Amino acid sequence: MKKKLICCAMSAIMVFGFCLTMTGCGSKGDSGSSDEIIKIKTVYVAEDGSDKADGSEQKPYATIAKALDEARAGTEIIVGSGTYDSFSISSKQSGTPDNPIILRAEDGEMPFIQGIEGSPAVSFKNVHDFVMKGFEISGGSYGIYYKSTEAAGEDGLDNIIIEDCHVHDIYGSGGICVKGENDLAPVQGIVIDGCDLYNCYSDDNETLTIAGNIDSITVSNNTIHDNGDAGINMVGVVNGECRDNLIYNISDDAIAVDAGQSIKVFNNFVFNCETGVEITSKKKSTEDETFESSGIKVRDNIIADNSECGLCFGGHGKEKGMTKDCIFCSNTLIDNHVQIGVERSTGNEIRNNLIIGGDEAIEFSDKFPETEMDNTFGKNVWCMNEGMEIPVPANAMKKQVSKSDRDEVLDGMTSLVEGFGSTFVPGKEAMKIYKGK
Repeated sequence: MKKKLICCAMSAIMVFGFCLTMTGCGSKGDSGSSDEIIKIKTVYVAEDGSDKADGSEQKPYATIAKALDEARAGTEIIVGSGTYDSFSISSKQSGTPDNPIILRAEDGEMPFIQGIEGSPAVSFKNVHDFVMKGFEISGGSYGIYYKSTEAAGEDGLDNIIIEDCHVHDIYGSGGICVKGENDLAPVQGIVIDGCDLYNCYSDDNETLTIAGNIDSITVSNNTIHDNGDAGINMVGVVNGECRDNLIYNISDDAIAVDAGQSIKVFNNFVFNCETGVEITSKKKSTEDETFESSGIKVRDNIIADNSECGLCFGGHGKEKGMTKDCIFCSNTLIDNHVQIGVERSTGNEIRNNLIIGGDEAIEFSDKFPETEMDNTFGKNVWCMNEGMEIPVPANAMKKQVSKSDRDEVLDGMTSLVEGFGSTFVPGKEAMKIYKGK
């Protein structure tokens, strides 16, 4: 019966993609069992509607808040063009794994959500099984803010998709922020895809922050640019992917993983930031023994023209966390001030990278002894500026390959050295932006 109902809904394709991309598709407490028959309905919102109407296409509601009040599992809310007030989404406005609530723009439109100073434009609290798609959001302390609390209990919260949203001109705490503050259970299956975040200036967070008790997240196909803080910051996240993002003109890290475990960072194009990709742990290990980054794989990224460092890893200070057992391979690094920065770290592998130009090949921190920066440098290809040294450990020096001519190793952004550098190549539009940087 569920299958028949889903196929009758306009949202069938999204629901199908939702279930394929998420993990933990089980029942969610009191939100509905597999024995219940849930009527899927569509609710409409229009700028010239009325909250006294019935929410039909002919008589739409005026506010998104009203439509959410009427939504149940399986409801699709379609919002027409226009400007709408900020709104909050509570746990009561959650769907189920098979029948999420879908809040989306009308086809061909991008409704505008105007935030107000001091509060998020869109806020979620203890919500699960929810899709939000196709909105422009500006103003407020955050563009989109998601939080879990211990009020959610031990069941956890699964399956939140935010896609194709444009978030900009946020002067407060950040563009999009997901915080798992429930120590009893993680938030699982978060997807942030296809969003555009720009002109965000944060007091205490980053442009896109995912922090806390989070297990399984995908951050993909986003464009993040011209912001005053870090682009993507994942803190304490376990299991995830950060891929296919375009990040540029950031006055901090483009991508940062702080005390994350088992995360893949790949197919990202990062340029003209302070630091390209940083895998670190900034908290004292005495505060939390597990506060370290481990099992991270950074591969097939193009990292170029960053003012401080291209790729850096390691804990920042004495007695602070550690970066360990990570792999940094098959990346192309171009003209970063320092190409690779190494701090407190152990057991990491650096291999099959193509490193071109820059002012300094590798910078080892002077805060730590060599025994606290014990990593393996495999074979890499270096095409450095004249007179530059490659200060890898002595036992790794013979593995390094030096080239003198850029045209011999790189054609546009395509590596000409088989087995080295990124197999990912940016598209035409991304290259237009890069060339006009």
